[in-house]
Amino acid sequence: MTKRRLTPNQVRAQQQAGAYLGPGVWVDREGALHFSVPEILTHLGIPNTPANRDWLTTFMSETLRKDVPAATVIVQDEGTDG
Repeated sequence: MTKRRLTPNQVRAQQQAGAYLGPGVWVDREGALHFSVPEILTHLGIPNTPANRDWLTTFMSETLRKDVPAATVIVQDEGTDG
C-alpha cells in the first residue's frame, strides 16, 4: 500500500475531473477507482474519527486486494487546505 497526502482542494479537483459513482466514490480520467473515506463515513452515519478512518481504509484495502489481487492501493490522506 502506497500513501500520499493531498489537500482537500486536490481531492475535489480529482472528483470534478472524474465520474461520480456514489457518496465518496468516483473514477478518475485514467479509470482509477477512488474512495473518500471521510465522505463514506459521513454517508453511513459513522463518526469521522482517526480510528474509524483507519478501520475503513484497512477494510477497503484488504477487500480490494482479496477481490482484485492485481489492484494497486494508494491511500491519499485528505489533509488540510492550510
